[in-house]
Amino acid sequence: RLRAGDSPMALDSQKYRSSLARLGDEQPAFVDPPASFRAWLVAKRLPDDVIEFLTANAIAENLPFPRGCGGVWPPEDIIGLNEQESSFLAGGLLAVGNTITGDFIVVDLRDPGRQAGFVGHDELAGGYAEARHLENVPRSIFVPVADNLDDLLWGVSNALREGFRSDPPGQHNYPIDYCDTMNWDKTTGRYHPSSPSEGRAE
Repeated sequence: RLRAGDSPMALDSQKYRSSLARLGDEQPAFVDPPASFRAWLVAKRLPDDVIEFLTANAIAENLPFPRGCGGVWPPEDIIGLNEQESSFLAGGLLAVGNTITGDFIVVDLRDPGRQAGFVGHDELAGGYAEARHLENVPRSIFVPVADNLDDLLWGVSNALREGFRSDPPGQHNYPIDYCDTMNWDKTTGRYHPSSPSEGRAE
């Protein structure tokens, strides 16, 4: 089990709260989560830094992206989804929200830097049906997008606003969901020149 002191503190509460403050059209309401939330995180043997981060930055209700779709989940939804899709945690991933198209926003628990990215919801369903030979379906289709969660949320929020303002609508320079990652190069932080993004913001 990775302890908090084993790697640099990649989960930055101040940056994360700043990202949530401009995530969409609503402001986050931070709350003290119920004791059952910490108990669940501990029972699932999540790394200590992740436990402290999630309990220190719990929100009262789902916080959506611009125009009210997708967003970051409150404690009860984090528990509910990860219990429903138990293969996420089995694969070293924690789902903490969803995109405007329903894909999962996840944190990589096996990465010391806690990189974040997407797991496609359609691909997940198809994977269970067609790829049972894989050790873990969510892990096999997980696509890292950013070095940490706050950078991912900041990028998606900016891209959605950019897409709403663009002419024609929907153009942006950062992946907003799983399909967009097919053209994304995490190393350079840009789309492949040969495969320009076609955003789906509406």
